[in-house]
Order: sequence, then C-alpha cells, then structure tokens
Amino acid sequence: MKVESIVSGEEVKRMSGRTVKRWRLARDERGGVGVLIVVGLTAFAILVSVFFTDVFTVFTGMRMNQTAADAAALAAAREATKVYIEALQNKLEGKIVRLDGEVDREAWRRYEDDCYESCGTDADGHESCSTVCPPSIVPYWNAVVADWSVPGPIVRHLPSNPNPGGYDPTVKIPLDEAVRYFYRDDCPAVPLCGSVIEPRANFRRDVDAAIEHALAGRIRSAAEEFAGENGAYTVNAVTYVKQDAQDVSAFAIQVTVERRLSFLSVDARVFSNEPAVHNAAAADIDRIRGLPEAYYDGR
Repeated sequence: MKVESIVSGEEVKRMSGRTVKRWRLARDERGGVGVLIVVGLTAFAILVSVFFTDVFTVFTGMRMNQTAADAAALAAAREATKVYIEALQNKLEGKIVRLDGEVDREAWRRYEDDCYESCGTDADGHESCSTVCPPSIVPYWNAVVADWSVPGPIVRHLPSNPNPGGYDPTVKIPLDEAVRYFYRDDCPAVPLCGSVIEPRANFRRDVDAAIEHALAGRIRSAAEEFAGENGAYTVNAVTYVKQDAQDVSAFAIQVTVERRLSFLSVDARVFSNEPAVHNAAAADIDRIRGLPEAYYDGR
C-alpha cells in the first residue's frame, strides 16, 4: 500500500531550514559566552596584577622608608653625641681655668701664712726687721692640689703649676675622670663649691641643654642628610627622648621620616593628595666610656 506523506516537500525544507538556523544561533551564543568569559578573566587578571603591584609598592616603600628612618636616627644620635661632648669639653676647660686660679690663690695664702717678721740689731745698734718666707711655693702648691684631690692629668693642665715641667697642656685628660671630678656631691673645698665643682645631677642637665639647643640645627641636618640618601622624602620630626614609655630615664634620638608613594588602583585624593608612608626609628646616644650610669640617670 502506498503511504502518502502528510507533510509536503516544501514544508520539510522549511522545517530543515529552521533547525539549521536554531543550531547556528545556539552555536553563536556559545561562542559569545566564551569570548565574554575570556575577556572577563583577562580583566580580572589585570585588576589582580594592578592590586598586587600596589601592595608591593606599599611593602617596598615601607621597607625602604624604615631603612631611611634607621639611618637618619643613627646619624642624628651620632651628631647628638658630638654636640654634648663638645659642650662638655668647653665647659670643663672653663672649670680648669677657674680651678687653676683657686689653687694658685690658696697656695699663696698658705705660703704667706708661713712668712714671719724677723727683727735684729745691726753693728751700729739700729734695729731692723725683715720678712722671712719659705724658699719655694712648690710644696704649698702641691699640698693644695693634694688636699683638693685634683687628678694628675688635670694638674698638668694648670698653668700655675710651679713644678719643673709640671705644666703640659698636651697631656690628655680622660673625659670620664674630668666629669667625675667637676660634677660631684662632695665638694672638696669651699672656694670650689658652685663655680668649679657642681652637683652630679647638673651633669645631665648640661647634657640635655646642649642636645636640645642643637636639635633643630646640627642634629636635624644630620638626620635629613642620611634620610635623603636612603630614599626618604622628608624628615617629619626629630625628638630627643629623655624618658621611655615606662618613665625610665632614656638617652636617645627618635626620627620620623616620610616617603611618598604612587598607586595604580587608588586615586591620590583618597590620601588628601599626599599618599605616603611614615616610619619612625630611635637610636641611643653614646655615653662617655667609664662614666657611671647614675650620671645619665640624673641622680
């Protein structure tokens, strides 16, 4: 039996065409999604790379800035050491001059106390008197410096020293020995108290004054020089630290430095147009070798 198709040939062709078109549309849609995925992944990778670039910029900037802060603090502390040592040496030189005057004055006072009036009659029967004094000032001068416990190197720097070859300003005076003699609580003689011998606590007072006076000048200049050489943009603060967080006596210089950064993913306006990292570092100021710690504690 012959079965006739209920669908004509034209209709079959139209149906086949629609199927092909649907297939092509689906295939095009799948291709478009793939392109979008690739584009999206690429954009995401770029964003991630930009983000990590900024993170790396911050990390390296902080590291370099910390190095600059460390260098600046060390330079400032070294300069502070020079400043207070120079100030001390100048003051001690003045004290030596005053000590020399007091020693010489006391030696001559004792010498004159041992002079006496000697009277006698000459061949004509006339009475005459004369002052008789010891033959030399040397033992009196030596007795004074011994009674006042003047250290040997300082004795060699006293111009009134009457001993042969006794005065020799080329002799080096150990700084710790000079400080211990001129800053003490047991004044050896009344003429020395105040003008020559000072209380030990005055040592830290004088050191503090010298450092604070030079803080904005020589000390800050040294910090800025070394901070700049190590990549810092500017030195924000130079602080003389006299007490730590526990209120314990300290002796250090703290420096805060700034380094500006540029970001790819963040607008500079977020940072008030000054994107920067700030780092601080502190370094101890050198103490005089051989000098007891109590001098720096202000006690």
